[in-house]
Amino acid sequence: MRTFSSHHSVGRSDRPPSSARLVLLVLAVAGFLLVPASQAAAVDFPLVITTDGSGTGEVECEVEAGPEPCEAEYEEGTELSLVAEPDPGSEFVEFYGDCGPTECELTMDEEHSVTATFEAEEEFFPLTIETAGGGSGTVECEVDSEPAEPCEEEYLAGTELSLVAEADPGSEFIEWIGDCGPESCELTMDEGHEAIALFELEPEEFALEIDFDGTGSGEVECEAQEGPEECQETYLEGTELVLIPVPDLNSDFVEFSGDCGPEECELVMDQDREVTATFDLKEGAEVSLEINEAGTGAGTVECEVEGGEPEICDPEYPVGTELSLVATPESGSEFVGFSGGTGSAAGCSTSPCTFTINANSSVTATFDSEEAGSTLTVTTAGTGSGTVQCKFNGGSAEACNGSKPNGTTVEIIATANAG
Repeated sequence: MRTFSSHHSVGRSDRPPSSARLVLLVLAVAGFLLVPASQAAAVDFPLVITTDGSGTGEVECEVEAGPEPCEAEYEEGTELSLVAEPDPGSEFVEFYGDCGPTECELTMDEEHSVTATFEAEEEFFPLTIETAGGGSGTVECEVDSEPAEPCEEEYLAGTELSLVAEADPGSEFIEWIGDCGPESCELTMDEGHEAIALFELEPEEFALEIDFDGTGSGEVECEAQEGPEECQETYLEGTELVLIPVPDLNSDFVEFSGDCGPEECELVMDQDREVTATFDLKEGAEVSLEINEAGTGAGTVECEVEGGEPEICDPEYPVGTELSLVATPESGSEFVGFSGGTGSAAGCSTSPCTFTINANSSVTATFDSEEAGSTLTVTTAGTGSGTVQCKFNGGSAEACNGSKPNGTTVEIIATANAG
């Protein structure tokens, strides 16, 4: 057997021969170059994700497991699904860039850039409208100053509304209650709103009829919430009235009768009411007689007292005096009639007019001038023939010949016969 010493001689080289050194060098170089493929360095590609639009949201990446926050880079060959998650009040619209618009599937074989668009959702707010009260009516909405229309249950945020209340027949609008009012209702739909329209039944009106009786005269005043004043023909339901008699001079109030009386009259207007006030002349009292004249003519009116001869009428007569008014026209005038009578002379129309005077009385006698007339005669002449008609004072055509008052205007119309 051949043995080797464990030590080297001084001055003897321990390097291998040159051929051995070459083999070792090749092996050393190969150790650096021949690396398994599984141990080669991986390549990463960037993923850029942005968002735009009026809304907000985020984008997550689904690789092998569920969605998770996206990384800035992914290894070459990675397959991604991008998932858009809008925030409350926003909605996802689309992807654009390297994928989209509704889905985004990517293979990371290069740098990728994707934008997700989110828009703010249109927000609507509810409008609640109710009616209250004993009456009834409807409510409509003027939207952004447009004509009134039936109100909707909800409106887009920012819509400006003006609510209009219309009472049904027999009802009346009182006021607005809730988020607006009391007289008008203007709303901006920046939140849910509620408005209540109050309708009440219109108070019913009842008639008050006041009649007068007796030989005297006077009037009746009404006291409601304020002092005595002239009575009205109608009053609202529930009105409380006190009727106050006011006798004329030489008259006394006797009594009320009808729906109140006899001495006092207090009424509640819950139905139509009728009251009679009786006034009698004072004993020995005198009443006035006033005679007026009218018309284009002239004449006189005299009085026959208690059946006596006509005489100039006195301005006053004792109550109970029998009178006859006699009208006498002057020459060229004619008596037209009595009119406008009051008191005991209320029924006078013709002459003589007889009555018993028991109250202050007046009457008007009308005299008109007698109209002078002229005669119009129209004749025809010539060898032909025809007809003639006249229009008097613009009236319809009629025969011309006849008498007409002076001043009458005439239009003469001649119509020739055939030939």
